[in-house]
Amino acid sequence: MNEFVKKKVSDEKIKNSKNKKALKEGYDFIGRDLTNANLIGANFAGALLIASNMQDTNLKGANLIGADLRDADIRRANLEDSMFLTQSQVNTARGNSRTKLPKSLSMPSYLEK
Repeated sequence: MNEFVKKKVSDEKIKNSKNKKALKEGYDFIGRDLTNANLIGANFAGALLIASNMQDTNLKGANLIGADLRDADIRRANLEDSMFLTQSQVNTARGNSRTKLPKSLSMPSYLEK
């Protein structure tokens, strides 16, 4: 498993673009606050992102294969160029019309506008 996946978010809110250095070991991000985090190119393969707050995050180029996004708040997040994101992952997350998705995916109609 990739090193980044083995990182766990510290109790502090991630505040700057150098945030990857502030992460601790593990891949359990359940309920974590990643608001405004710049996670460009992050490897979340198999990560547990259940109910995490990912509002306003930048996930361009992030690897999301097998990531569990159930109830993850992705409102206003940039997932445009993320890798291996599936429609079923998007369907289980909480996004809105300002969530940027890859062109091949769409925001479910039942989500917040």
